[in-house]
Amino acid sequence: MEANRISEIIKANLEIITVSLLAITLIIIWIYLSRVFKTEAMKNQREAVELSIYYIDRFNSTVLPHYQNYKVNVSNLAYDDFDHISDYTGIHDFQKEYPLTILQVVERKKMNVEKSLHDLDIIATAILHGQLDQEIFIKLCGREFCEAVEVYYDMILHIRRENPEAFGQIITIYKDWRKRFAEVKTPKKKM
Repeated sequence: MEANRISEIIKANLEIITVSLLAITLIIIWIYLSRVFKTEAMKNQREAVELSIYYIDRFNSTVLPHYQNYKVNVSNLAYDDFDHISDYTGIHDFQKEYPLTILQVVERKKMNVEKSLHDLDIIATAILHGQLDQEIFIKLCGREFCEAVEVYYDMILHIRRENPEAFGQIITIYKDWRKRFAEVKTPKKKM
């Protein structure tokens, strides 16, 4: 009888010890995983900020000077026509016809507008896929991004006539961001 009682006490204590060790192990695993996830989240945020800085630099060194030069040197831009682009609300219709003559298309292509549109598209795609910190990009060059879209509007329409899906990412970002800015147009300056 005494042996049974001792056996039950040992068994009960072993169960308590086992449950306690299991609880301690689970707590340690939870603490470890929360630290790993927190570290990973900080790493991802840091990478997004670093990529944002890279793409902002890319935008500022390629698209920005190009569209400013383009805006000054290309004639008959839809950008200058308030029937197409409101100074305060921007562009509402990316399906509209904006006929360009062959000479106007040649003039625009000589300015290598497709490369800048391609750069804008890459940036928009990176933003839409969460590779960049969108808020940083908006704060540092969101207004200029929107103005670039407005400056290139006639060529965007021209290219979309042949490929209606072209520049979809640019348009998505533009429509989302443009409402944040009351005005994006800047005065024309000779380059």
